Amino acid sequence: MTTSFSSITLQVVLAPEGRRSLLPRAAAPELRASLADIVASKGQTLLASACLPDHVHLLLTIDADTVVSKFLQQVKSASTLWMNRKRFLPDNFSWQRGFGVFGYSQTHIPALEEYFNRQESYHREHSFREEYTRLLRHMEIPFEDRHLFEFYDEVRTWRGDEAPRPRVLRQRDPEPLVFSGELLADAVVRAVTG
Repeated sequence: MTTSFSSITLQVVLAPEGRRSLLPRAAAPELRASLADIVASKGQTLLASACLPDHVHLLLTIDADTVVSKFLQQVKSASTLWMNRKRFLPDNFSWQRGFGVFGYSQTHIPALEEYFNRQESYHREHSFREEYTRLLRHMEIPFEDRHLFEFYDEVRTWRGDEAPRPRVLRQRDPEPLVFSGELLADAVVRAVTG
């Protein structure tokens, strides 16, 4: 009997809709935990996440039967309901239409986790627009600016105290990877190609 095998690791990027939906610092730890629960309730695994005011990164594994667009719509719907029940914002929260989704191999997971851990420092110098368009170009995904997220270039990170650290859900003991503010895709390619 033949068996199917798969290993599907995805980085997902989501962005809140409008300035009124920018993620407050207080929401980040609970949102990451809620996203992990939502993904698990759909039978998938959230390995790591990073929340910033103007976007969220998710690192997850999915099974081969999962329709990515349908799955992400379910995650967005459930997390929108959760955010609105929690009342972190004076107005209703919503996600922008669409998403970014990028495929990686299992060998990239440590570099991706490290990149998620460095999101706060990365965005002190680089906007979400810079990061996202650079990632699209690096992954050779054609795009037109008019079809991208709405960006708030002046929003980089939370101001004030140290931001909450991204949550890595799986503990590993990988060789430490050092980033100097470079985009994850560049670091991953460098790590893979030596």
